[in-house]
Amino acid sequence: MALPGGHTEELPQSLAVQLADSRAKLRFLKQELEDKGDQLLDYKQEVQTMEEQLKKLQKENRSLQGEVRGMRALRDELDCLRDRAGRAEQLQTELQSCTHRLRSLEVTRTQLKEQQQLCVVLQETRVLLEEQLADTRQRCSSLRELERDNLLLRQRLIDLEGEQDTERQRVDELLEMNMGLEAELRHVLRHNNNNTGTMTAARHFHQSEVESDEEAGLREELREDIDLKPLSVEVGEASSLRLLGAENENAELRRRLEDLQSEQEVRGQRQADLPEVREELACLEAEHQNTLREFQNVINENATLKKCLELLLTKHQSIEEECEKGEKEERGEKEERGEKEERGENEERGENEERGERGVQGSESSRGEGEGTARRGLDSERGVNIIRTQREAGVGAELLHPEAREVQLDDQVLKPKKREEEGEKEIEREREIKYVKNDKEEDLGKADINQEEIEDHNPATEEEKLPKTKYEEEKEKSVEKDVCVFPGLDVERLASELQQALEQADRQASVAQDLRSKLGEQSRKAWEAEQRLVLLEAEGQRLRKATESLAEAKRQIEVLQAVRLQMEEELCRLRSQAELQRMQASVIATLEGERATLERERETLRSSVDTLRSAHASVRHSATYTHSQCLNNTNNHTTT
Repeated sequence: MALPGGHTEELPQSLAVQLADSRAKLRFLKQELEDKGDQLLDYKQEVQTMEEQLKKLQKENRSLQGEVRGMRALRDELDCLRDRAGRAEQLQTELQSCTHRLRSLEVTRTQLKEQQQLCVVLQETRVLLEEQLADTRQRCSSLRELERDNLLLRQRLIDLEGEQDTERQRVDELLEMNMGLEAELRHVLRHNNNNTGTMTAARHFHQSEVESDEEAGLREELREDIDLKPLSVEVGEASSLRLLGAENENAELRRRLEDLQSEQEVRGQRQADLPEVREELACLEAEHQNTLREFQNVINENATLKKCLELLLTKHQSIEEECEKGEKEERGEKEERGEKEERGENEERGENEERGERGVQGSESSRGEGEGTARRGLDSERGVNIIRTQREAGVGAELLHPEAREVQLDDQVLKPKKREEEGEKEIEREREIKYVKNDKEEDLGKADINQEEIEDHNPATEEEKLPKTKYEEEKEKSVEKDVCVFPGLDVERLASELQQALEQADRQASVAQDLRSKLGEQSRKAWEAEQRLVLLEAEGQRLRKATESLAEAKRQIEVLQAVRLQMEEELCRLRSQAELQRMQASVIATLEGERATLERERETLRSSVDTLRSAHASVRHSATYTHSQCLNNTNNHTTT
């Protein structure tokens, strides 16, 4: 009978213990619900703040998209500028060709100087030729006078020849008279004395010989005068020599004229090339101005981009400051909560220490169960945290793979956040452990009270308590299993709420991860914008160098223009010289005409000189014939 009574008494005790455990569990679940509600409120606030940040980020994303479009337009403009930079290289090559042309123009300048010197020489020769022409004209006038004198001399020669004939006739008559007188003298001498006759005859003969010698000297002088060249012959020879010199000079002048004509043709070709060079220079100047305008536009756009980037950086810094402020506020709130919890824990510890001394034996089973549930909750939270960290690490890895600088930035951004999250998780774990301990201690206190009541109602020996405790432990375990297998409505509702809270926490974690990914993308975009700025600055430097080279090209073009002006002046001089050469050519043509007339006159003079020579030869022949006849006559007289 004791056994069934004891069994009936044990049943309500086990039920009371189970009720106490269930009540403790309900309290624990209620506390968890309150904590989850607080967490939900915190998460809602965080979601609101994150939504605001999302809106801000969307606005910034839109602005960044606009900036990206502007950057694309800048890329197109940069491509255009690169093409123009290539054109600038072509222009540099053309400038080099222009410099080569300038060198060739310098060579032509030297040639022009030589031609100028030649022109000066030609002018001097022209002056000399004009002087020679004046001399020749004077000589021609003197030749005409000499021809007149020659005609007069011819007439005088004819008169002298007539007088000579008359004198010869007189000489013949005188010789005949002399012969007659000698004959008479001989007859007289024959009759007179021989001495006186011989003396007188010798005298007369001597006189006749002297007269004959004088006549021979006169004839020899006449012959010498005839042998001497006349002035017309000398003038003809001098004119022929001068004509030969003039022909040689004319040949040289013709050769120089041909050279000048060839050089004028080359200059004409160069003058034809000058408008093309001018057009090229104008094109180069226009392109230079366009490049300068484009460079100014690029500089302005770079300034606007720098301003936009500065604004973005300021926005990013403001966002980071806001995040830091929110984190500091959260930390302060958490610290306040931790202090409050520590105070409550200290108070509860004081109460629990008093209660713990009462019931240690009955609390072991409940402690094991509470620790198991706490461990399960901690394991689940650890798994969730591990999954979150893995997701964060995966997202970070996906974001961090592209570039090393983004990795550093994301690490710098995520490390403090991870540390804060880990600190928050540790604080939450400590809170849960504390709540579990408190619930366990309360349950233990209640169990001790129930045990004391049971001991008061049913006193027994220690040998009976030991099997009861073992049996009670087994019963409690079975009841807990039944409770775990067949939960009530409140437990299901709490579990559903816990699942919803976990889902919301996961959603918030995913939203936070998305926000972090967006922040990583924004940081990556900012880094790309910085790289683009660096590239733009490099391209700006290149463009500056190109502008400097273009400025040098402009200077060279100005120098070329100055040289071109000088060349135009030299061309004007050359044109004037060419006109002078044309005048010289006309003068040379007139000189050639005059030379032809002089040659004709020379031919006429030669013909006249030939006639004079033939006449002189005939006169000489006649004189020799008469002289020979006179000698024959004298010989005949002497013989007679």
